[in-house]
Amino acid sequence: MRLIHMCFGTSMNPNKDRIGPFIEAEWTYGELPFWLHDVPGIVFRSDNGPFKYHMGKWVTKVVNMMKSEKLYASQGGPIILSQIENEYGRIEDAFEDNSGSRYVHWAAGFAVGLKTGVPWIMCSQKDAPDPLINTCNGFRCGQLFGGPNSPDKPSMWTENWTGFLQRYGDEAFVRSAEETAFSVAEFIAKKQGSYVNYYMYHGGTNFGRTAAARIITSYYDQAPLDEYGFTRQPLWGHLKELHAVVKLCTQPLLFGSYEYSYLGQDQVAHVFRGESGECAAFLANNDNTTSAKVHFQNSSFNLPPMSISILPDCKNVAFNTAKVCTQQNTRSMYQHDSDAKAGLYAVSKAHVLHLFVNGAYIGYAYGGRRYFKLEETVHLNNGTNEIALLSVMLGFPVLK
Repeated sequence: MRLIHMCFGTSMNPNKDRIGPFIEAEWTYGELPFWLHDVPGIVFRSDNGPFKYHMGKWVTKVVNMMKSEKLYASQGGPIILSQIENEYGRIEDAFEDNSGSRYVHWAAGFAVGLKTGVPWIMCSQKDAPDPLINTCNGFRCGQLFGGPNSPDKPSMWTENWTGFLQRYGDEAFVRSAEETAFSVAEFIAKKQGSYVNYYMYHGGTNFGRTAAARIITSYYDQAPLDEYGFTRQPLWGHLKELHAVVKLCTQPLLFGSYEYSYLGQDQVAHVFRGESGECAAFLANNDNTTSAKVHFQNSSFNLPPMSISILPDCKNVAFNTAKVCTQQNTRSMYQHDSDAKAGLYAVSKAHVLHLFVNGAYIGYAYGGRRYFKLEETVHLNNGTNEIALLSVMLGFPVLK
């Protein structure tokens, strides 16, 4: 969902409200409206009165909209987190006189004051002021994330990059299913990660002039669900299997104690033990060229290079990040059998609607008031079919 008809941008997944106001997303101006440029004395994303005024107005508007629909978890809704700003830590030092730091503290205090009843986060912001939670964005947060900046905060990965933005003239970046799964398992085990959000899980299209400078209109087409909604295999299937196995480890991951031990020079075990005997283990081989045979709890396990084996019962391997069982390098597409029959349905606000399929005239429907329906059973060929609709209007409507 993007509320682009308002003054700032907001992007949302099913359980996180990323209000911004600057959200990046490789959108032009990072989804800040262009008219802000003409506000006298404004300095974007800084301890600047005009910017803070418009930012506060926007964030308050969005939060009140969410509250009115009872969307926050505190109201029984699906939103469990809200994000203020985006990756600000990467530019904070560019502002002189400590303006960047003052802006961070102002934004944090302003957000908390809106009383949504759910936690607020700042991604890529190591010094996120309490009670805001600092989170990680990147490819390998299991290695690069320094952890929460206070012991009462969880480890959260707000952007696990499944691919990367593509600029005009560049080749598409393809991240392997094996490496992506390894990074997720590593973050959960090594950092005791409690939240992993993929960026992007579903690709899309930046229509018109919404894409940022030098960014192509196709956006994250290499994601598990591509630009058109088709599954990208093997990434989609491999991650589905990974998360199904992680779910089997829920009890010890959430409520168990954590142990860490070496199994070899580049091999380690991350073990979670529950009070009632539950046990889950993540056996990691960090050597990216050589397989390793390790011993764990009186059993031997073969670990492929750069892989993690997940044992939901600390005995049996249910998943290995380097072993891909789903089909390779495909998009899923459903095709009808040759000469298949399909139902075609269209709604029109015109007066007459004619239907053509593969150059053949099929039929028509008509109406005269608000709208009417055209419903036909048509024959489709295996592969590409051309469907054409000819809409007819008889004069302009009367304005009252």
